[in-house]
This record gives sequence, structure tokens and C-alpha cells, in this order.
Amino acid sequence: RRLFRELEFQFRCSPPGERPLRYIAGFIDGLYEAADGTWTIIDYKTGHAGGAGTDEEKLSAYELQMGTYALAVRQLLGRTPDRVELVFLGDDSRRLSLPVTDELLGNVEKRLREAVAVVVDGARLSAS
Repeated sequence: RRLFRELEFQFRCSPPGERPLRYIAGFIDGLYEAADGTWTIIDYKTGHAGGAGTDEEKLSAYELQMGTYALAVRQLLGRTPDRVELVFLGDDSRRLSLPVTDELLGNVEKRLREAVAVVVDGARLSAS
């Protein structure tokens, strides 16, 4: 039904009421709405999914990036996307899906706020 390519976003990562406002900006390779109303984020990787590690380990390596995209889309659409998919364009042309859960998004939000505090305020990252 709808397709967006190279979608620019600014995700507000500061909690409501907190000043100064802090944002993370970026581009999402693709966001589309299917005929059934589900929304999927697509991120293309020019490498290949082969090599060391399980699919779960590969997804884990991109969890912060993909979770940030999901948070940005939730802020944009007012709803959480149904799927986030990594598409590896190398020799094996594989697709891996990252489940979008409240737990994932909560963890990503926490990590983003901590990282922004390090950059802006010189705070220290937690060990988690």
C-alpha cells in the first residue's frame, strides 16, 4: 500500500518534560505498509550474512540500530512496526527478521539515553 525509501528521521530520545531536548537523526533504507496493514522496516547490508555466528548473533550485532529505527517509526506513525528485516545483499542474499517487542524497545531506549548522556554530559555508561 505505501512504501518509503531513504526515510529521514529524527528520534526524540529525551523523556517527556526533560530539557534540553535530545534527538538522534538518521535514514531508514525502507519502510513499507503491506496490504494487510502491517508495517515492515527494511535495512540493506552490502556484506553477506555468512561467516561466524548464528543468525541470533548476527541480529544481536544490529539490535541497537534496528531498535532505534523501530522507535523512530513508532514516534512517526504512532504505532510500533510489525517487523524489522535485515537484507544482506552479498553472495548469499539472506533476510533476517528481528522481532519487535516492548522489551527490545525498552532496552534500546535505555541504551540510547545512556549513550546520549555520555556524549552530551560526559556521564559513564552502565555495565549492562
